[in-house]
Amino acid sequence: MIGDGLQERELELLIAMLFNREKVLAFDFSHYGTVITEVALPQEIRTVLHKAWQVPNFLILKALVLVVIEMLRERIKNGLLEYCHGPYRNPWFLVKKAIKGYRLINAAMEMNRVTIRDANLPPQTDEFAKEFVGN
Repeated sequence: MIGDGLQERELELLIAMLFNREKVLAFDFSHYGTVITEVALPQEIRTVLHKAWQVPNFLILKALVLVVIEMLRERIKNGLLEYCHGPYRNPWFLVKKAIKGYRLINAAMEMNRVTIRDANLPPQTDEFAKEFVGN
């Protein structure tokens, strides 16, 4: 349970913080959204030179096909996924949740192989803080 091991005052603070920020929490895919450009510009993910890949999916049970279709429809409806005819294809698989249902996992091994690590680091704290130092 959330808050196990917290002192009473710490638990009260945690609950107050969660209520104050409840609009940023997503409890299902209809609550998901994207960062608006006024907050942060779209990011470009830098990669090494590579060829596009088409990795086949892992096998799923026929009994779960309708479950997967519903999961994909929900993600498309809420803007998390979109139809695409691009040259890349990553494998995905299902993991059974502890309480109810399944989680759809996109296996990102191929993407991770070509992504330049630490290419979009935020500025160092010292450089960023100079702007706020009073003289």
